[in-house]
Amino acid sequence: MNIPKIHSDKSIVPSTFVDSTLRTDENKRDEITLSSQAQAQFVKSKRKNLDIIQQRIDSGWYFTRNVREQIATVLFNSVV
Repeated sequence: MNIPKIHSDKSIVPSTFVDSTLRTDENKRDEITLSSQAQAQFVKSKRKNLDIIQQRIDSGWYFTRNVREQIATVLFNSVV
């Protein structure tokens, strides 16, 4: 794949001064509030995931050869 270079006379730097205090005001924070329905769905989803993990532990799924090989591969690749 060949990506040609872009030549432009236009500057991407703003021509007007931007007061940096406007961008880094530590007193301003964004907040997100989840509805009670969204919070309940989140808890339900986490519980479902934990139940799946517990079922896999109980059935021995994590100890199957295929899963052990996948875990070993990921561990190996993380240190290489």
